[in-house]
Amino acid sequence: MTIQRSLAEYRSQLSQPADSVIQNWLLVALPTAAALSNINFRAAALAVSLIGAASLVTGYRAADGVRLTVASLILPVGGLAIAMRPNPPDTAVAGVFYAVVCCVMALVVSQSHSRASAVVSLVDGVGLLLVAAVGLRFAGFGATNAPAIMGNFLTGGERVMFPLVGALTSGPTLAAAFLVAAIPIIGRTSRYRVYRLIAAVAAVYVLVQGDRRSALFSAIVILALATLTPRLLRRVAPWAIGFLLTSPFIVKLTGDAARQLSLWQQFQRVGEQNSESLTVRLQIWSRSIDFYQDINDWYHQTFGFGTSGQFVSGASMTYRSFFAGSSNSSSKSPHNSVLQALFDGGWIAASGFVITVVCLAYVISRRNSTIDTASLSMLSLMAIVGSTEAVLAPGYPQPVWFIVVALGLIGFAQESSGTTALETTALRRHSTAACGHR
Repeated sequence: MTIQRSLAEYRSQLSQPADSVIQNWLLVALPTAAALSNINFRAAALAVSLIGAASLVTGYRAADGVRLTVASLILPVGGLAIAMRPNPPDTAVAGVFYAVVCCVMALVVSQSHSRASAVVSLVDGVGLLLVAAVGLRFAGFGATNAPAIMGNFLTGGERVMFPLVGALTSGPTLAAAFLVAAIPIIGRTSRYRVYRLIAAVAAVYVLVQGDRRSALFSAIVILALATLTPRLLRRVAPWAIGFLLTSPFIVKLTGDAARQLSLWQQFQRVGEQNSESLTVRLQIWSRSIDFYQDINDWYHQTFGFGTSGQFVSGASMTYRSFFAGSSNSSSKSPHNSVLQALFDGGWIAASGFVITVVCLAYVISRRNSTIDTASLSMLSLMAIVGSTEAVLAPGYPQPVWFIVVALGLIGFAQESSGTTALETTALRRHSTAACGHR
């Protein structure tokens, strides 16, 4: 019965309308335009400004479109509170750029015809970013290899850092997020399928060459859930996201026994020196929390230290020994997005981030279309990787954070009754046609 129920749910999702989704091309272009800041800041500012100007010139606001809510603005505004308190190497100009990107993103999302249109356009935008990153690497542009810190577990060579995507972890995270969202969309619509397949090939290449095992394994698990048991994914995702993001604090409460776990030892990379093992992650988390608790300044405990807060506060010095030999060992992140938010924006930013992301996952999980499942899959994957990496830290060169901001803008947005009526009518027609073919 369980298998039959899963197959019936999967077939019903495939019958939902997708070809009628109208693409938001400005939203497709925006992730790549913003990511240009990792190569050339002026080019990025120009590209984002042109997209903003185009959205104002076209000025189309459909009566059946998307309307942003107060909740939609929590993530971008919360990130702005950190970005506008820059510490070297960040600057005030970078904070302004962050604000401009978020404003343009809000404007572009609000001009989408529906939430489905915005989600599909965002997914295709991530695909365009990955294709551009791979193309630039083959063209010999920018750094192609990460510093000599460890080998690639999957290929046996070196890990590749791609242009545009920023940090070494960002590329595989974006690639895995695209795959878990795009594959269900590819399965239900033939429109732009060739483009999405090309982007999927680029995503697989980035995922393998970047060698981020948390992203790879998470993609496999989430794809299986989204394809076979989407209902289970919707039920589990909000709870799992909350648990994983707060795992450093849960581990701290459970005591020393949990710190002895090292599930990743058998996958240790050549030259890794255990710096990527779960045991070291647990020790980094524990030392970071201890350092935060020892801060006597209530202001910095509440509002943090601004960008790169782990370095400015001195917290990274407590665990720098785990990264001996690395050129920037004294500024390494605490390898958890919530801990990074804790040092950047204090407990207000950290708790607000967790609550908002969990609420976003819950809101999306209440909807049962394939596109909503794709959106939830993308959010879940980035949250999973964010539990062991600081990929969700606000900042202008961090494309993963901008994708989460976009998901927040879309997920909390409301649709007019006209949109709802049109989608309901289309759904009934497709469902009737599907039943007629059986």
